[in-house]
Parts: sequence; C-alpha cells; structure tokens
Amino acid sequence: MTKMMSENKEYSRALDYFDQSFSVNNISVKLLCLIASLESLFNYDKEKIAEKVSTYTSKLIFDKDKKDKTYSRIKKL
Repeated sequence: MTKMMSENKEYSRALDYFDQSFSVNNISVKLLCLIASLESLFNYDKEKIAEKVSTYTSKLIFDKDKKDKTYSRIKKL
C-alpha cells in the first residue's frame, strides 16, 4: 500500500481527503472532502469531471434500481 501511495499521487490525494473528512465537524466541509476524494480517484483526463464522479459513484455505492436517481443527485451536488 505504501508503494502504491508513493507511486500514485491521485490515490494518495484521495486517501488524504477521505481521512480529512473524519476530522471535521462541519457537514458541508465533510462532503467537500469526500467529493474531492472521489474526484482524485476518477479524474484522469480533466474532462467532464462532474459526469465521471457522478457515474462512478452511483455505480460504486448504490444498487441498480437507484442508480439514475443517485447519479442525478450527485451531479447536482
């Protein structure tokens, strides 16, 4: 894991943002940290960031029946 983090700065950045989300009490800041974490993982070519984060997140954490609704909510955020 340490080798992967040192070689992949996006992965390392994503873990840092994820970790920071646990240390803040403000819900808005917590959400920003989590979204920044997802952007770090899924943003490889700098185009259509909101679309990619919304698509991949809805596939990762929700079932197929709620995928479209989740996609829309995440993209709006």
